[in-house]
Amino acid sequence: MLYLAMLLAAAVGGVCRFLLSNLLAAYWTKPFPLPTLVVNLSGAFLFGLLWAGKDLQQLSQAQWQILALAALGSFTTVSSLSLQTVILWRSRALRQALLYPGISVGGGLLLLLFGSWCGQQLW
Repeated sequence: MLYLAMLLAAAVGGVCRFLLSNLLAAYWTKPFPLPTLVVNLSGAFLFGLLWAGKDLQQLSQAQWQILALAALGSFTTVSSLSLQTVILWRSRALRQALLYPGISVGGGLLLLLFGSWCGQQLW
């Protein structure tokens, strides 16, 4: 049953990523991959919230696996970040190619910590 729940959660996470990315891309036409950045940073925040719930024993191991690993795992992905960084580099947008992964990783770490703090307050 856990595997089925994880499968469904991963499908929901992937569809949410697709919808949010496309919604943002409809309004963002510049070469900087803002839609992926927004998805990755919001995912880091949500991951932090769930992590706090797990840490405070408000989420079971199964709930953690379903929500964080399956749903958010398919919602955010570093592979898109890597691909878009290479695309920026190859298009000679060198400054953006260096800036984008730094903002993504640094911002992701900060938002994960902030999400964890928020989760500590909520749980």
